[in-house]
Amino acid sequence: ERTRFTLAHELRHVLIPWHVGVIVDDIETGGPLPPEIAFMEAEANRFASELLLPIDWLCSKLIKVDDPLLLVEHIAKEAKVSITASTL
Repeated sequence: ERTRFTLAHELRHVLIPWHVGVIVDDIETGGPLPPEIAFMEAEANRFASELLLPIDWLCSKLIKVDDPLLLVEHIAKEAKVSITASTL
């Protein structure tokens, strides 16, 4: 489940020209990410969410499930993503 999101996230880094050549590892930084790197990471997360959980598909699920917890679980299972990814 997490692998699908991670692959989509990394795909965005490859597809965005200004991400190419920038490799950062939290272990390397030893602290909070610089703002420009944090922005790139957030951008890649948004791409992964939109790719794996398209808004039209999500909206179709919202009208079918009333319980928020069941909705998140249903979305995660159907999209084959983690619970965390299904809430982004």
